Amino acid sequence: MIIAPSRNYIFVHIHKCAGQSIEKACAPYLSGNDILLGATASSKQKRDGRPVISELTGLVKHSSAAKIKMKLGDRLFNRFYRFAVVRNPHDRAYSLYSYCVQRLKNNPDFQAHLAGMDVHSADWAEISAEFWKRAGIHPDDAQSVVAKKNYPEEISFMESGIFRWNANRAVLTSPDFDACVQNEFFQRDAGFRPQANMLYDQKTGELLVPNLVKMEELRDNWPKLRKRLGVDAELPHENVSGTKENAPIAPSTMAFLREWFAQDYELLGY
Repeated sequence: MIIAPSRNYIFVHIHKCAGQSIEKACAPYLSGNDILLGATASSKQKRDGRPVISELTGLVKHSSAAKIKMKLGDRLFNRFYRFAVVRNPHDRAYSLYSYCVQRLKNNPDFQAHLAGMDVHSADWAEISAEFWKRAGIHPDDAQSVVAKKNYPEEISFMESGIFRWNANRAVLTSPDFDACVQNEFFQRDAGFRPQANMLYDQKTGELLVPNLVKMEELRDNWPKLRKRLGVDAELPHENVSGTKENAPIAPSTMAFLREWFAQDYELLGY
């Protein structure tokens, strides 16, 4: 999220929609009184700066347009150029899933628990089953164990870090994407909420972010957008999930996603 009075714009950062790329491109051109909650120069700045700014403003990296408007007030909010990047809903859902798989595979505790197994080449269903097997837990019981936080000593590390994220919990207790989207943890995760929740006033139906750029067209639209933002930089490729667009999705899963993200498909033109 960016609120930039110096350049008169607000950027609403939607999960898995090129937000870090936008923030990295814009960051060097922001002034001292501008606010950026998201991609910064170092992990130390994220750790030290975000909690203070969030405590003072009540805003976070993925604050909705409605929340920003509530904090700024109508007059201030409406004077800004407001934009966001949106994405094909099912590609975005698959990207979240793939991102979580990648984060888990790269986690040192995860790797140590599965020592001797090549987690970067094995099938995820095999990896997740082996993860629970080594902890003495049947994969069918994994979701219940996580819900109760009843972890054996072998996986006590799940009490902290990325293992507390609902999306990661869902991925770790699901053999594949089709099962994951039906997982209650995935459905609770903020990254799996409809994009419309970030853009519209849910009470009035008013679109609060009039300038929407489809992620699939972002590269082509970047020259015009960066001119409006006062940015003299190419768009970096940040926070990549490592998956291809249009990943194969089972018809039953696609039907579920069409229903879950019905508002996005209709309002965003997908």
